[in-house]
Amino acid sequence: MNTLEKRIEAIEQSIQANDIVPGLVYWRGKETLEEAKKRYEAQHNIPFTDNTPAIELVTVDASKEGGNREVVDFNW
Repeated sequence: MNTLEKRIEAIEQSIQANDIVPGLVYWRGKETLEEAKKRYEAQHNIPFTDNTPAIELVTVDASKEGGNREVVDFNW
């Protein structure tokens, strides 16, 4: 086995050994955390745990008139 094959095999083994957990991203205002967890579990076929990375996106009206208030009713 040449050096390149050894390097490729080492990379493949490290990828397989790495337990990458997909994260959860959801928009607050479009769905609740509980709804997002159910969607995550259905999509990935794994349970949502305390170790699952989660990102909550919040929409804010940053206009002068909006005064940086959170927007909870939006249709997109």
